[in-house]
Amino acid sequence: MTTFIFVFLLTVHVLHANGLQVPSSKSNKFQVRASPCSTHDAAPGDKQNKFEDEEPKFDKRRDFLKAITASSLLTFSTMNIGVENALASQTAGEAVRRTAANIPGYGQPDCYFPPSFIGKWRATRIVVASDDPYISQLPLPATITYDVRFITVDGDTKSDGSQKIVADRQFNEASFYNAIGAELGGKEGVRTPPPPALQTITWSPFNPNVCTSNYSDGSSKEIKVTKRAGELDAASGIISSSEYRRITTVSTGSFGGIPSISASRVLTKWKSEGVGKEQIVEGIEIVYTDGSLGGDPMAAGIGSSSSKPQMTSKSRLKLEKIED
Repeated sequence: MTTFIFVFLLTVHVLHANGLQVPSSKSNKFQVRASPCSTHDAAPGDKQNKFEDEEPKFDKRRDFLKAITASSLLTFSTMNIGVENALASQTAGEAVRRTAANIPGYGQPDCYFPPSFIGKWRATRIVVASDDPYISQLPLPATITYDVRFITVDGDTKSDGSQKIVADRQFNEASFYNAIGAELGGKEGVRTPPPPALQTITWSPFNPNVCTSNYSDGSSKEIKVTKRAGELDAASGIISSSEYRRITTVSTGSFGGIPSISASRVLTKWKSEGVGKEQIVEGIEIVYTDGSLGGDPMAAGIGSSSSKPQMTSKSRLKLEKIED
């Protein structure tokens, strides 16, 4: 709005400088004032002088068009400068992510963490409640230890402090899954066999909303984030996030090949204290699900699911920095 007001005032200034007035609502004609450049008096009834009085109208209208053209160019120039300044602080990868975020199915950019999170951490997860078919076989609360990693938005494991930091979901998902298998393999009295070996897992920081896992028994699982909200408070060291996910699972067996689709929301909150090697991060993670396709489990009565959200998992986490 400020830009357009400035352009309007500039146009009015140019009009007055060239001897024109802004047309009123009562007349569509521009009023011509006496030219300050006149050096002689026009005699009444002099046709030559009358022609000279009429000639400036054409010049004034031409000057008016020039003023409008100049103001229009200034408007577009000002708008372009604003866009360039807004994009100047983004890396190439960040620009791709923000552009892709406007494409249906790509969702929002990833959740960001403080620069101190870059690198590898030892995670201790205490699972208080879970409906996971494998974790639920462990005596709860169950303690699972595994490694997690944080990288830059461009996929680097090192940072100079200027890049945005995200969780390496590919590394973290594989590490947690393998740790569950190790826990089940070392426990006596577990009725369920260990989960199938993880063959491949696909994820990219340039499209952080889709993570696909393929297993040795031919089954697969795709986690797709369709809604995301995050908040990073650097002053207090608190990082909060909320992600709504669509989970598509293709299992083997008598109904092999038929996908099963469910929806869940993951709420996570982290608190970071200390610096350097003494930095400790503690967090909590809660998962809600409705177990049906469509509908946000945190928005009861909206969508295809009318049931209230059900808490299916709750964990406390602690991260300790691992020296590189």
